[in-house]
Amino acid sequence: MQTPDQTDYKSPEQIAEATRQAVRDVDGADAYTSGVEHEARPARRRARTMMDDLRRTGQRLREQGGHYVADQPVRSMVMAAAGGAALTTLMLAALRGHGRH
Repeated sequence: MQTPDQTDYKSPEQIAEATRQAVRDVDGADAYTSGVEHEARPARRRARTMMDDLRRTGQRLREQGGHYVADQPVRSMVMAAAGGAALTTLMLAALRGHGRH
């Protein structure tokens, strides 16, 4: 049983023409993928630039945070404890609210 795409070739000329058509189809697909790759280059470049900027920002923030903790150890500890307490309160409130519904 043949699928609709299959053809029962009767002559060498039909086979040769089908082969030539397949080669043309592949060449067209290659040209299309080359075009897509070319169009994607600026987006890849922007993404790479954005990732580099994020890395630099993260590094800068880590350094600033380290300096803050070194300069103000008690204040940074109190701020961390307050942040943890606030987060815990929000989580507990969310869990209580979720159980009522």
